[in-house]
Amino acid sequence: MKKNVAAFVLALIGAITGFIGGILWTAFADACVSISGEGALWMVGFIVLGLGGSLIGLIGAIQAFGFKKGGLPLIALALVLQIGQLILACVAAESFAFVLNFWTLIAIVLFAIALFFARRKN
Repeated sequence: MKKNVAAFVLALIGAITGFIGGILWTAFADACVSISGEGALWMVGFIVLGLGGSLIGLIGAIQAFGFKKGGLPLIALALVLQIGQLILACVAAESFAFVLNFWTLIAIVLFAIALFFARRKN
């Protein structure tokens, strides 16, 4: 039986990098909470968008590996959530912080490419 290795590997690496980006921004929001008392809602947003998007991308990668129909929409949802995290990060920091957004940008690119490979037919 043939497997979709390209979509699996790209989405897996995208999930890992998205998870790293989500951890970085969650720690940043935690630092904002301890310093100024603000940022608890930011932290929830980063957990849902960054870490949740990575988990959904990982599940989509596993589904896409076996050419299952659920892989494509899950990878697409993970891509949307990672883009949402990037937008939330820019709003939270009131600017674009390349050092903190680096891992999220890589995740977005990898999920976009994985989305292309996940739509291939068996």
